Amino acid sequence: MMQKILKGIINNGSIDKILLINVIYFLNPLDLYLKELKRILKKDGTIFIAAKFDAVKTFDDNVFRNKHIIDLLKILKRFFKVSYKFVDLGDINSKYYAIYLKKN
Repeated sequence: MMQKILKGIINNGSIDKILLINVIYFLNPLDLYLKELKRILKKDGTIFIAAKFDAVKTFDDNVFRNKHIIDLLKILKRFFKVSYKFVDLGDINSKYYAIYLKKN
């Protein structure tokens, strides 16, 4: 459904960069979203994901579908070249993972 909607709006390989801040938890079904993001991303395009996995770990699994970093990284690696780092700026609200995806 989503692919049909966006296909006429966003051309294949037309986007340089995509930014997802505290969004990745909600993407369901994740595989479908990742396929679409890969479709619209240019060959050397980049996706940056920032997410506070520690802060949301007790939140409702039905809403926060992708809140386990290890499981998420495994899925992301099926679609993209993945690198990441943990950023700690002090308190729980300032701790997050910075995930960088490159189109293969």
